[in-house]
Amino acid sequence: MKKIVFGVFLAIFVIANAGSQEIKQSFQLELARSAAKAFCLKFEFPSEKIKQLNESPFNISSVNREEHKVISYRWLGGGRGNYYVQTEINKDNNEIVVYGGYSHKEFGPWIYNERKKRNPELLTKEFLINHEFALFSPVFSVQFKEGFPIKFLSNNQVITENLALVTKWRIGENNNLELLSKNKIVYNFMYDSQSAYLIAIQKHGGSQVKFEIKLKKDE
Repeated sequence: MKKIVFGVFLAIFVIANAGSQEIKQSFQLELARSAAKAFCLKFEFPSEKIKQLNESPFNISSVNREEHKVISYRWLGGGRGNYYVQTEINKDNNEIVVYGGYSHKEFGPWIYNERKKRNPELLTKEFLINHEFALFSPVFSVQFKEGFPIKFLSNNQVITENLALVTKWRIGENNNLELLSKNKIVYNFMYDSQSAYLIAIQKHGGSQVKFEIKLKKDE
């Protein structure tokens, strides 16, 4: 009996840890993407190249930079002289550096430390009720680039047509957003202050599905 209980506990721990790791990787990717976009805007990359940053990077790898391990995300490229941009996140101090260029022009290292003032370190009620948010998930039968609206009211009610049963929200003890149905947690979103994204990994049809809540682009 003890072996069975231990086995169940171990399985739950492995699943929870895997979900947490996936959320962390999602945060890092979106942060790298934001840095890459800021870099391309600063150095006046063509708009069609910047749009391509919404796609998945064609290369993600771990590299060493001056005795530090960094995670490298590379977009564009594909031939000599073509535009490219590469974001590197330092695993030790979380510094973000971007490199890029085209033809005979090279830019960088460019340090990305632009955290918008609207993004609080800690998730707050004021932040949630005073901004417009959009909901994204591959599980939705219809997809929109701008996502689906989701609104958080001051009385802790939630207005959304895409999350079944959800009626209320609250901020959890771990700086997370809990969406509830009849006082039961249905979705648990982790918050990242750099990107202002909220991400949840939920079971759906026997697989793990990602849900994201982001500030609307015009915010």
